[in-house]
Amino acid sequence: MKPTSILVISLFLFSSCAKNIYVNYSEYSNNQKGSKEVGTLYLEPVRNSEMTSVTIDENIIVSRKNVKSITIENIPEGEHHVHYSGGPWSYKEKMDEHIDLKIFPNKKTSKIIPVPSYSNGYWFYVGIIGAAGIIIPWVATPTYTY
Repeated sequence: MKPTSILVISLFLFSSCAKNIYVNYSEYSNNQKGSKEVGTLYLEPVRNSEMTSVTIDENIIVSRKNVKSITIENIPEGEHHVHYSGGPWSYKEKMDEHIDLKIFPNKKTSKIIPVPSYSNGYWFYVGIIGAAGIIIPWVATPTYTY
């Protein structure tokens, strides 16, 4: 393989589609209390989480996204229930975090979200795909004898 090909393949394999998501809670909330004091919630999974959904007080904030972090601004002060869930079939267990927290006015509240590790089936699948990616081009390459 040429060094350029190795570089392109490496960039593709080690790149991430996960995003830092920024949300304005007031656009999603059905809160009619009209609280003037608001705060910010920062959620960061221990590693990128796939197919992530987040609700705050049963308002869907994020739906089935690949996430590096989530920053939710303009959350009214007070007690809130956050549900952070998701994850593809490849996780060992379902990602399902319920967090009760208090938002303080003009403050940033941060929470670390645990993400399950990948299952053995996932690593087997990745191994088979990787092996096929190496073996098929090698077998399919014609050899010339002169």
